[in-house]
Amino acid sequence: MKNKRIALLSVALLTLASIGCGSSGPAMSQVSGKVSYGGEPVTAGHVVFRAKDGKTVSSAGPIVDGVFEFESLPGEKTVMITATRPVPGKFDESNPGEKVQITEQFIPENYNAKSELSVVVTEADETFDFDLQSS
Repeated sequence: MKNKRIALLSVALLTLASIGCGSSGPAMSQVSGKVSYGGEPVTAGHVVFRAKDGKTVSSAGPIVDGVFEFESLPGEKTVMITATRPVPGKFDESNPGEKVQITEQFIPENYNAKSELSVVVTEADETFDFDLQSS
């Protein structure tokens, strides 16, 4: 009788453990690529993949030395790319004793706030390169 209880308890624990070890959530795809603006790599910024249907979550990752990489849900996405640069000679000195360099968004809004960029992310890992043109 005692051996049966131990066997049943073992089976129950293995079942619970296997349920807990499975993947949770939807499958994600690894997306990566390069971002350049005016023919030069964007050294720092962000890439956002926003679902066109508005029903799934957005994904985003940093641009580091012209390259990005993050996970995204598959589907049709609007791509938003942002990057800032210092404004020469302009500083915020509103806090006494602090002098903070003012920066500006230099990527045109047709690549971010009013983005015209889009991609389709499949279930496979994908590479998307964005060669943004200056206006």
